[in-house]
Amino acid sequence: MLWIISGPTSVGKSTFIRSEECFALTGLRPKKTLVIKPMDQKGPGLEPRVLTEADCFIHYNMLRPVSLFAKHEATESTSQADYQTRSLQFMADPWWEEFCRRAKDKPKRAVVVVANLTAIVERAAGRRGYNVPYWKSLYEKLNLPDIYRAWCAELERQNIPFMFVDATGSTYPHLDAEAALKIVDRKVMNTAYSKEQIEKILQEERFAYHRVNLPFGLHTRGRDRSHTRDLIFRESLTGKSVLDVGSALGYFCFEAEARGAVRVVGVELDRERFRQACLLKDIIESRVEFLQRDILKQPLDEQFDYVCLLNVIHHLDEPIRAIHQLAGNAREWLIIEFPTFEDPKFRKTNRIRFPKRYNHLPLIGVSSKGATSKKVDGGQTFVFTPDAISRILRDHRPLFSEVKIIDSPVSGRKIALCRR
Repeated sequence: MLWIISGPTSVGKSTFIRSEECFALTGLRPKKTLVIKPMDQKGPGLEPRVLTEADCFIHYNMLRPVSLFAKHEATESTSQADYQTRSLQFMADPWWEEFCRRAKDKPKRAVVVVANLTAIVERAAGRRGYNVPYWKSLYEKLNLPDIYRAWCAELERQNIPFMFVDATGSTYPHLDAEAALKIVDRKVMNTAYSKEQIEKILQEERFAYHRVNLPFGLHTRGRDRSHTRDLIFRESLTGKSVLDVGSALGYFCFEAEARGAVRVVGVELDRERFRQACLLKDIIESRVEFLQRDILKQPLDEQFDYVCLLNVIHHLDEPIRAIHQLAGNAREWLIIEFPTFEDPKFRKTNRIRFPKRYNHLPLIGVSSKGATSKKVDGGQTFVFTPDAISRILRDHRPLFSEVKIIDSPVSGRKIALCRR
């Protein structure tokens, strides 16, 4: 099988080929499988081994046609429209034309690796020995969503089955076409704000919780939660509705919207975080709806396909009541990220030497608020063992048919994936 791993430059094709997700998808190990990169070939012809190897990775840069045009044909007077036109003409790449002709009868499948332009430019800037100015200048002349659509049409024309994977994180979830193209279409580079205005806002505001990507390759300070995002949003969100309780700056809301969710609501009690989330929403031209309210005192009379309660439950005075209430709002999934006895903040308030031993017991721990005067700044009241969460959700009341506990990327925490 010839596996065509495709996408624009710096989208993460090589990293995907080395990943466990690629092995699970293709059954091929990169160290044991030939990887062909057209740019590495010395001559213009097709690498002979492409036609003789039973299994092979084809590492194909979708921008090859326009890059060849830029290097060999374009002049200073070449218009932006000419660049865009050539970017859609894949048969203008001699290598691709010969590959399609000579490998016509070889079994082939393709993976289209997707990310938005901000993530791609950010990744390019972090590569050593890479001609960042050249590629950044080329990207500025192109309409990336149109190139993705043209590439998919080219694969269909060549009768090559293909699938999408999301490369904005590290777990490469599969996406359907609508969700994939929505990520590419995301208007992170189109905004009413100038780069200077956004930089000034970042200097004046204390965005200190989530890292939210902004136009021009900028982002807020805070923790990168992309790994958690990929763990909880493994399936396409196209057509789904999402409720994020304790949404803070809105990171998971914006990411759910980017993955195709048609209705996203973020609920945040803290006035300052709510204000900042609304400001970020305005900058990136999002349609997320943010509400400032105590959802226990003012519950929502509505169901959502996904309900998220991420790193919030331990701050609540009545966590079990909150779980029961939000279970009623969840049509398909309730996702809870919670601290365990291994949580570093909890361990500061007790003398438990081997906290992992408690994970198999149905225990709820009570911590001290003495570490901080504000809950929202890191204080907590409760920690839970995975067995305690599972019993609350399945034994006390049969709220969910399945509860899967997985490790959170945050130290000392777990994530409960609760399916109806």
